[in-house]
Amino acid sequence: SYKAAATPVIDFDRLKEIAATIDTPLVLHGGSSSGDENLNKCATNGISKVNIYTDLCVAAYNKAQGTDCKNYHEMKAAMKDGMQECLEHYYEVFETKKFND
Repeated sequence: SYKAAATPVIDFDRLKEIAATIDTPLVLHGGSSSGDENLNKCATNGISKVNIYTDLCVAAYNKAQGTDCKNYHEMKAAMKDGMQECLEHYYEVFETKKFND
């Protein structure tokens, strides 16, 4: 098992082997805090979906804490901005293209 602050060690050779053997899309559960390098290698070596909900929530929380929100609507907007920034970062990490480009 991993310690909370440890970066996971992923067997990328095994991942490539599994991805080449089956037709089923592979999912990485618990991708949050796995490190950009690990996530990039996963996305480019067979993983089709990466779950990063915790990272999105942390980004939303941090953005709201870093602003002087005076009401619910301002806090909601700040949280949305935090999530958007996190997603844009992951577009780069996963080497994906945004839909509106």
